[in-house]
Amino acid sequence: MRLLAQAQPIDPVDDCTAELFELRALVDDARDALSAETGKARYKTCTRCGQQFDDYSKDGCKKHAQYFLGGGSLLEDQWVCCRQQKADSPGCRPCEHIDQPRVFVEDPRYGSSTWKPA
Repeated sequence: MRLLAQAQPIDPVDDCTAELFELRALVDDARDALSAETGKARYKTCTRCGQQFDDYSKDGCKKHAQYFLGGGSLLEDQWVCCRQQKADSPGCRPCEHIDQPRVFVEDPRYGSSTWKPA
């Protein structure tokens, strides 16, 4: 029983051959060189979660699937999709990172709000 409790998942970087590890490093170096040659920054900052990402790895972010209900309504302030209570709380559905500026837009007809690209 104790051995089962001590089991740890395999680190994905260590779960490959040395050749595959070196090929990944070569691709990463090529992407850095391409960025330097074009004069564009390789990494961008996600306006949703604040993490660094590049055009080759946009996965890993989360967004809310519904709208935020609050701001003076009778109901408690919360995201309808996951019931988190802060407007800037992390999302609940997987999505790609974005670098577009966003604004929190309120729909006065319904008293709901959501994040929209600016």
